[in-house]
Amino acid sequence: MGRWSTATVLLASVVTVGWPAASNSIREVELVRDPHFRRGFVVSAPEPGQHVVAGVVRADPRGRYPVWRLTQWSSRFPLTDFAPRPGPQDTLAIGNQAKLVRIGRPGTPYGDLTLAVRGRLEYGGCARGPKDPWVHLLVDQEFVREAWLSDLSALRLHLEVRVSQCRRARTAHYDPSIHAAQVPLFISIQNRDPASVGFGDYYHFGIPLFDNRQRMPTGLVAGDPGTGKLMYCPPASKWTSASTHGGQWVTYSGDLLPEVLKGLQAAWERGFLPDSQQVNDYRPAGLCVGWEVPGVFDVSCQLRNVSLRAAVRR
Repeated sequence: MGRWSTATVLLASVVTVGWPAASNSIREVELVRDPHFRRGFVVSAPEPGQHVVAGVVRADPRGRYPVWRLTQWSSRFPLTDFAPRPGPQDTLAIGNQAKLVRIGRPGTPYGDLTLAVRGRLEYGGCARGPKDPWVHLLVDQEFVREAWLSDLSALRLHLEVRVSQCRRARTAHYDPSIHAAQVPLFISIQNRDPASVGFGDYYHFGIPLFDNRQRMPTGLVAGDPGTGKLMYCPPASKWTSASTHGGQWVTYSGDLLPEVLKGLQAAWERGFLPDSQQVNDYRPAGLCVGWEVPGVFDVSCQLRNVSLRAAVRR
């Protein structure tokens, strides 16, 4: 396992070929639907690498159907009760002895989403082997609004994160190169042109929100063994000057577009995305964020105010 690995299967120099003429007319498009997780989740079964629906969590039974998917790959204690339980300050939660998923009202101490995993239970107190699967608790969604990279002047991310717990159990055979707790965010940059030979191919653009081994996670450019796609992850310092190791809220923000284009170039230089090297074939296709826990850790984090806004030239 590399330092970063993605759970989502959605799903150098900047290439400027094919850019349209500059325009002063720009419209902002929000790509993230239900940014406060108020609709709930479609919950996937724990079989790794698949999205088999196990159940649906409806935060409001009379509301719209959820757009977020909740992934619990490789869990020994999968969620099976999908009726949310009310809690303090208008919170709703599902969970069991090994995990918790809580939706909180925006602007309250519990807003917007809490994801917690008890790795001690999941692993039975024993460190996993290097080839064994590991526990995930992630949320993801596909984008339905089009934002072709060649039409953008900016791609602005905003996300607030608080890691309230990360406690490692003392186990034999601990190896920090494979036993860790991480909160990555990945955006799939995908060829969405049906006329292109490379239609559907993609790479993972990543932002390391938390890594127990580094106060400020460094970057990574490498192939993902799970999906066979490139992971292009600039260092956390590109998007924040604070560390999520302190237990406080940390804001990640910035224009991703220059780095997204560098990621495309890095993919082409390394032999990924071989069937299309045209910028105008690609757009952000989806987002995934949450816990990957390949080590025996008890962890909890909150996410709030998730936004990815595309500045589109008219």
